[in-house]
Amino acid sequence: CLRLLCEGRRFDAVFMDLEMPNMDGITATRQIRMMETQGVLPTVNVVIGMSTTSTELLWRECFDIGFDYFEEKPVYYSNIHKYVKTINAPLDGATKR
Repeated sequence: CLRLLCEGRRFDAVFMDLEMPNMDGITATRQIRMMETQGVLPTVNVVIGMSTTSTELLWRECFDIGFDYFEEKPVYYSNIHKYVKTINAPLDGATKR
């Protein structure tokens, strides 16, 4: 994901699994947000965290580092559809972070 973003690829949303093998989703999202702050990436990247573990502490950590949404696995289409509608809609008071 980071490589593709740095190569100039743009996505409406990044679905970030917290338990990835090479780099966990929290570390990857920290790097995305740091690169946005530094101007390396545009600040339009929407990050949706996903995990089988769901505690309030984990949710808080994810939102504090810059996740826009968080979804507990299993992920259901209806929830993803809700996020995609929010992402593609003009800012109309949609709930994020």
